[in-house]
Amino acid sequence: MELIFLKKIIDILVDFLKNLFKQKSLRKDCKAAGDKVSEAIKELLSLRPNLNKVKALLSDAEKLCPTQSEDLFRAKEMLESIQIASRSIEKSVPSLGTKTSKGKQSRKTTSKKKKARKKVRAPRYTAKKKAKAKIAPAKKKHYVPKK
Repeated sequence: MELIFLKKIIDILVDFLKNLFKQKSLRKDCKAAGDKVSEAIKELLSLRPNLNKVKALLSDAEKLCPTQSEDLFRAKEMLESIQIASRSIEKSVPSLGTKTSKGKQSRKTTSKKKKARKKVRAPRYTAKKKAKAKIAPAKKKHYVPKK
């Protein structure tokens, strides 16, 4: 009788310890899921969010933590609103060089660049060339070759 009673107590303790470790690992997973959700929200708030990366992060967070947090719910809402906004922008602005809604081909408009002026630099004289050209060293005359 004492052995049966002792065995039941041991079973209860083992179940208690299993639950304790399971809860601890579940908390770790939920914390990791929270980190993934916060990273997804940061990506959504960036100037040009990578929607595929955000979708992957949110799906990983869902798998890690069975209970949905408020942050995960908000991140999903943000993702949906950004997707809707990006679709409406793509529809309203035709890309350059493609057919418009009227069926006419649109042209790319670029500004014409001005031609750069050629820089004419006077040749540098060495002492021998100055003597040959009979230019006084005090005067600064630039030699411009005739065409």
